[in-house]
Amino acid sequence: MICNQKFLKYINNRNINLNEYFIDKKILDKISAVEIHNKYLSISDQTRLFETRQYFKKKNIILIDRDGVLNLKNINSRYVRNLSELKMNDKIISILKKYPKMKYICITNQAGVATQDVTKFNLKKINKFIKIYLKRKNIKLIDFFISIDHFNSQSFLRKPNPGNFLKAAKKYKLLLDKTFYVGDDPRDVLASYNANTKCVYIGKKNSLNNIIKLYNIENVILNNLSKTIHSKQNSIY
Repeated sequence: MICNQKFLKYINNRNINLNEYFIDKKILDKISAVEIHNKYLSISDQTRLFETRQYFKKKNIILIDRDGVLNLKNINSRYVRNLSELKMNDKIISILKKYPKMKYICITNQAGVATQDVTKFNLKKINKFIKIYLKRKNIKLIDFFISIDHFNSQSFLRKPNPGNFLKAAKKYKLLLDKTFYVGDDPRDVLASYNANTKCVYIGKKNSLNNIIKLYNIENVILNNLSKTIHSKQNSIY
């Protein structure tokens, strides 16, 4: 909030919500705002102060992509359509299993449902298998946030839009600028940028150059996944 210092003369020592001043002094017509999609955190009363403190608690949660990260992409199709086509990414998993204290939330586009290449039943079956497989490796995948919208859609939930990042942040009380997303596609970098979080990019660097220049993105960590998780695990958040 930005306000003229003259506003301070209206404030007294009563313990009331700050927004009551705006109503009491009838200055609503002088207020303007810019809409943001990130969670608004406030300490203007006891209830909001408590909620804000929950967001700042250390959680050891990392956001992560599915296809190309947790599992390998299907070389014969745009989508992993069933369990027989699923192949786990043991290279990445070998890194994740070094950090048993960490928890993971998978944010993934699955347009194959909209194109009818993948049934919802098979999608659930695949995701359930991935979760169980990782659990056996002592890797805690706690949730999926999935966009099943068509790749031509403008859905706010589909990457590079940040909708599922914001849903995950709301459910688990995450500060997105204090965590990062692991992805292998330039759209993952752009989605992270739109969600105001960092991205550990493990894809081909040459395919990333244009998007970095176009959006002047600076919050990309290239390939150094193990070092970044280690830093996250030892941070105060």
